[in-house]
Amino acid sequence: MAELREWLEARGLGRYADALLAQDIELDILPELTDADLTAAGLPVGARKRLLQAIEGQRNLADAAMQAMGSPPIVPTTEPATEAERRQLTVLFCDVVNSTHLAETLDPEDLRNLLLSFQKVCAELVQRHEGQIGLFIGDGVTAYFGYPRAHEDSAQRAVQAGLDIMAGLTQLRTAGLEARCGVHTGAVVVGELGVGEKRLSDGIVGEAPNIAARLQALAPPGSLVMSEATQRIVEGLFEIELLGPQILKGVSAPIAIYRVLRPSAAPNRFEARSGQFLTPLVGRETELGFLTKRWESAKFTCAALYDVPLRRK
Repeated sequence: MAELREWLEARGLGRYADALLAQDIELDILPELTDADLTAAGLPVGARKRLLQAIEGQRNLADAAMQAMGSPPIVPTTEPATEAERRQLTVLFCDVVNSTHLAETLDPEDLRNLLLSFQKVCAELVQRHEGQIGLFIGDGVTAYFGYPRAHEDSAQRAVQAGLDIMAGLTQLRTAGLEARCGVHTGAVVVGELGVGEKRLSDGIVGEAPNIAARLQALAPPGSLVMSEATQRIVEGLFEIELLGPQILKGVSAPIAIYRVLRPSAAPNRFEARSGQFLTPLVGRETELGFLTKRWESAKFTCAALYDVPLRRK
């Protein structure tokens, strides 16, 4: 709610925030709004035109940032829709703090250049950790880890990318820009959304992006917070601070959140869990017996080849 109001105020449209919020319209769905939607929300013709122009200008900012990275802008597809697939996705949402103040104190051209620099830092570091930029929404960036390319450590990559983004914004802080990040992991369905020329590839359906956006709003400026769902996956890999259960808008149950301070000294996830009880194997007697026999066979073979006395426990 606060993000939408700030975004509108920065563009001289703050007086229409209440009308949009009354229709349950928030920042994350602004790119999907049509003139008919804004008419239904009660906005006059001039306000509708200015708002649609602002949304289109934000898309142009996103395209410019991707072109600066050497990547083509995302364009609608008119090919037949591909089959959707279910994925576990870790979503990183990074947003500029107090963008209204920046809009008041900076010339529009300077503000645009500052936001482009912010988006470029985000895009570079997300790509470095093999994530994918999903959307540039307002002054925020959404990135996906686990799609289209899945990694066993996608959640760890997302958290580390967020920390690197916070560190990479050092030079921009001198210009007054500060940001914060939220990370959440959950099940989503990935596939094309929309109809005709408005159909977009890689549409994400699920609560993960929304929760990640809600979490970043709870993060102190310059920091990253993650949900308990992500914490369970990356446990031991980062030093954290428990911020306690929080009630998020639109989420029925409170979610425990954690502030990520820095990577831990553990070299991998197995070492990170040292000293903790791992999940026991159940119903794997045959497989364990097979491995034990092969291990004994390998020890005898090595002893025979290298004429080394076999040590028995």
